[in-house]
Amino acid sequence: MTSFHLRVILAMALLTGPSWGLQESPRPATERPNVILFMADDLGWGEVGYQGQTRIRTPNIDRLAVEGMQFSQAYSGHTVCAPSRCVLLTGLHTGHAQIRQNSSWSSRLHVLGEGQEPLRHGTVTVGRVLQSAGYATGAFGKWGLGAPGDEGRPLAQGFDRFVGFMCQKKAHDHYPPALWKDGIPLVLNNPGFTPSKRWEEVPTERNPWAEFSGEDYAADVMLVEALDFLDKHQQDPFLLYFPTPVPHAALQVPEDSLEEYLDKGWDDEPYLGNKGYLPHQAPRAAYAAMVTRMDAGLGQLLAKVDELGLRKNTLVIFTSDNGATFNGGTDSAFFQSNGHLRGFKTSLWEGGIRVPLVARWDGQIPAGVVNTTPIGFQDVLPTMAELAGLAVPEGLDGVSLVEVLRNEKAELPERDLYFESAKHQALRSGDFKVVSNTKSDGSTSVQLFNLENDPREERDLSRREGDLLAEMLERLTNQHTYSPRFPLAREAADWDSSNQGFFEVSSHPLPKGARLTVPSMDRETGETGQPPLLIIATDEGRDAGDYVGLAQHLASHGLVVVTVLGDAVSVRGVPELVVSLESMDNRVGGFTFDRWGVLGHGAGAITSVALAAELDQVTAVCLLQPTGALDDKELCLKMKASEAASLVVIAREDELCPISDCHLFAQLGPGQARRLYCNIPGLGHGGACGARDGESVTKRAKKAQASQLSIVTEFFLAELKNDPRADEHLVARRGNWKVGHPAALKP
Repeated sequence: MTSFHLRVILAMALLTGPSWGLQESPRPATERPNVILFMADDLGWGEVGYQGQTRIRTPNIDRLAVEGMQFSQAYSGHTVCAPSRCVLLTGLHTGHAQIRQNSSWSSRLHVLGEGQEPLRHGTVTVGRVLQSAGYATGAFGKWGLGAPGDEGRPLAQGFDRFVGFMCQKKAHDHYPPALWKDGIPLVLNNPGFTPSKRWEEVPTERNPWAEFSGEDYAADVMLVEALDFLDKHQQDPFLLYFPTPVPHAALQVPEDSLEEYLDKGWDDEPYLGNKGYLPHQAPRAAYAAMVTRMDAGLGQLLAKVDELGLRKNTLVIFTSDNGATFNGGTDSAFFQSNGHLRGFKTSLWEGGIRVPLVARWDGQIPAGVVNTTPIGFQDVLPTMAELAGLAVPEGLDGVSLVEVLRNEKAELPERDLYFESAKHQALRSGDFKVVSNTKSDGSTSVQLFNLENDPREERDLSRREGDLLAEMLERLTNQHTYSPRFPLAREAADWDSSNQGFFEVSSHPLPKGARLTVPSMDRETGETGQPPLLIIATDEGRDAGDYVGLAQHLASHGLVVVTVLGDAVSVRGVPELVVSLESMDNRVGGFTFDRWGVLGHGAGAITSVALAAELDQVTAVCLLQPTGALDDKELCLKMKASEAASLVVIAREDELCPISDCHLFAQLGPGQARRLYCNIPGLGHGGACGARDGESVTKRAKKAQASQLSIVTEFFLAELKNDPRADEHLVARRGNWKVGHPAALKP
């Protein structure tokens, strides 16, 4: 993470606390508009009627365009799902955003078998901004920015309610066996299947199409929940974020919608799955039906707003997360899905990033206006902040569109629109756009276009306009900051978390079986300051001395560490332990430990969970190869009330220390706390502590132990010492260690 990104995170992290200095007094509820933000999935710029689409019916979207303002040059945040959503919710373009690609950290890695790279704990999102202004916030649809139980989940990112797909890969099946509802599975009446199948020919021994449907269409379920949200919050200012999974493939739609298009005669043959996702007997009809059914869902939300008498005080925005797709049986050429624009989803040509966008707010936004101002998803957060009567947070890439919404002739501050994706970068400045592509051999090609004269991006001006090209490339370079999780193709990781610092072991007396390790004095000031307290609850049957290496390492980073024998501290002994620790303050330099962390190994995890559940001082808890804690419903329910961040470390290879099922613990996690899970290959029993001197340990096990030591250290430095660099190390390491429960991880 760059210094720019760190400044943004640190400055904006104050948003949810009482010390947020940028906040203005929110306007009275009667002066703040409700917001419905409806985002389609893979809907192309030309797939709506008001943009010239003639084959697919979108009457409600078209009505919004007539009653509100059309933005003909609106841009998504990215060319694909997750990073586009990240830009929309955080106000940072992909040169500064946390998530810049669809991450490979996904379903095969997470504890519950699903999820993507998570938004970090404390991220300022549109939801969190509006929550701070007293809005009720609900998200219904496809999330794609975290996983069940982790720090990126919607309930930890500013939303009071969430119903939908947490994982975007799960959203490839529109008849799933379950969705997530406020952190708990919502079971549906569907069989569930892998949303990818390929046939050489259509099976004749059965009705093959029936196996790709069910009773509960996911988008319909989400819509019902969203309508209920409107009913319940009609007296409150609200944000309804509806990122529908439609019309993203697979091609699936209820029969009543499909029948509207079957008589068109568009499909001469079925789609057999040769371009990914599921086969369908009438692919063109199915795609059109999906779009029209999505449009009808939008119509139901608009009708509910009218029914509740909220139309004049509700801003409705409709858009899509990126350009039209090219796979899964879709036929973008047939529908002219991106109109005259070049390229599709996954590309930085206009067809990959320019999207339909309309906004309606009766009495505030002029009706029937086509606005040619270039805008982007990064503008959503600052716009929402201003509408809520809050100061726009500093350091964002977006700008407020409030004046542009009210007056199409209003001018925005001069700024560039920037995009990046691994091997590709693009920047629009005024009418000009530069596109840079890194080739497989490492070389780079650049092209320059004037979009005013050449909206199809057909005439490269790079040779003719050398000076302008050089200026544009410099501007492009300046918009990018390094991301260790999502480096550009020419970049490599530059961080090193191996520095262990200095330590000393204290001889202060403690209760029987406990050991104290304190940090050395600061080499410059001669003072230790006010360090956090870390409690290590050891595994039963082990000696506190086995944890000396771990304790010394953590103390070297400025933590006071107390190691307590696991068999001496049961759940019943927690109160006695707390009294002992609190009385220790005066014996350790007069420290006042207002921030506590707990680390539990094996059965010591039970003690750790109990401490986290009982003590407000505990702000971070790490469970190493836990046994008996994560499947204890009573403890999990106690933990639910805690706001402590948690890291669960497990080891697939460890046969001596079997791992309990983590599902319950993940589902019942607290609403705002960070949740992290990891599996470290090669980590065997005892690896949490490091081997004793002279013990024979394989090279692989040593590597696993070193990896865990680093991860645990970074976690506590990030959570107890508010160290942003350690936090970034922790995030970066997701590319190196696997996340998940052993049962969900296949060799």
